[in-house]
Amino acid sequence: MILSRRATSGLMALVALLAAVLVASPADAAPRWKVDVRVSASAVPAGSPVTVSGSLAPNASGKSVAIQANNAGTWVQVAVVKTNSRGVYSFTLRPKQAVPTYVRVYKPASNGYNAGVSVTRRIDVLAVPTLSVTSTGPTAIAADEEFVLNGTASAHLVGKAVQLQWYDAARRTWVTLGSSTVASNRSFSVRGKALTAGQNQAVRAVAPATRTTAAAATKNYYFQVYRWTYLRDLRPVEGNVRTGSWSVNGTTYARSVGMRHNMFNKSSSVSWNLGRDCSRFRATVGQDDTSPSGTTWSLELRADDATRWSKGGMKLGQSHVVDIDVRNALRLSANLTSSDEGTFVYGDARVLCAP
Repeated sequence: MILSRRATSGLMALVALLAAVLVASPADAAPRWKVDVRVSASAVPAGSPVTVSGSLAPNASGKSVAIQANNAGTWVQVAVVKTNSRGVYSFTLRPKQAVPTYVRVYKPASNGYNAGVSVTRRIDVLAVPTLSVTSTGPTAIAADEEFVLNGTASAHLVGKAVQLQWYDAARRTWVTLGSSTVASNRSFSVRGKALTAGQNQAVRAVAPATRTTAAAATKNYYFQVYRWTYLRDLRPVEGNVRTGSWSVNGTTYARSVGMRHNMFNKSSSVSWNLGRDCSRFRATVGQDDTSPSGTTWSLELRADDATRWSKGGMKLGQSHVVDIDVRNALRLSANLTSSDEGTFVYGDARVLCAP
């Protein structure tokens, strides 16, 4: 039988197609290894561990997979690990450069399967900044005064926030009292008011984590936070006083104590127990504005055996501010004498004490 030219051409094309199928590489038709990958964290400080783990399918134990990383445009093999009996692998990666790092896992062809590669996972590797405190200001303060921490930061933190944190022991948590920004010369100063009085109140400076930097914190610094206690609320251990509101030199002091003299009693003394827990005594002293004129007064204030303030010749229409150091004193004593009768006032008299 003689075939036409068209039939001959069609037959030749069919033969070529069959030949291509028959001689095709078996690997082209083989399935690929399926590689699953996970990372334990998507952002870590430089040098911190990240677990790269996953599985190989079909389940195959003892098979080698290559952990590959890329942080500069080129994939680099960082480790070869084997799967366990369940086809699971795991590797701990510690990226050191503070740049985004990409991770994937590659399984070479084997056992009739073509090579497989996982999806790519991104890890943001954060710079690790430092904070240090250079000065704290006074470490013994009143409850209405401020903590202050001054310090320096690493260059990573210029323009970023630094917070002042106080440890709330009752709630077992750190509380932010205030914040500031790190200056171009890498210095910072943060301040905030104490939330409660007490001994050894812990304070620190903290730089919160950002998109490019890990969190950083200074060590703890400890403050003694005192509170004001009015003498009207303390019972004298010796002598007697009156409590109430008096005016001295035209100003009313609502939380005061007073000592009354008459023609038969022109000297008096009173003492309060401070228990060595207080640091300062403050008051505005003088004769009550409603007392008779012409009386002069002399006052001596003592912390235990030490005279801390004294003044004589005080008269009606005068007032005097007293602010004395009573640190480590067991007793605060007032010794008063007068030339005649009247009431001498310790206006808003108070001591700054630890709770």
